[in-house]
Amino acid sequence: MSLKLLCDENLPSAIDALLTKEGHTVVRPPSGSSDAAVAALARKEKRILISFDGDFGNILNYPPAKFFGIVRLNIHPPAISLILGALRLVFRRFKKQKDFKGKLIIAEPAGFRIWSEH
Repeated sequence: MSLKLLCDENLPSAIDALLTKEGHTVVRPPSGSSDAAVAALARKEKRILISFDGDFGNILNYPPAKFFGIVRLNIHPPAISLILGALRLVFRRFKKQKDFKGKLIIAEPAGFRIWSEH
């Protein structure tokens, strides 16, 4: 299933092409966008936000209920194969766009944690 994704500028740009090749629609915010602008764009376009930025893991500043999904990557080093593998694990569990709504997912190389108000 195709997902609508917004990849923050802190992700390697090669990830965009790989996710697009897998059938997802991927956009990026304008270079240098603030966290607030990135969040607003994700909400406006109803996209799942994917970022390395720890700020998006702060549920007080970025309440998952107001988003169509946040995937916060916690992967070091940020190797493309590790990032793509972690995202594929998440996408196997959450197959549809609506499955991400209201959730914060912390993705790591070997798995992920989910925070949801539901």
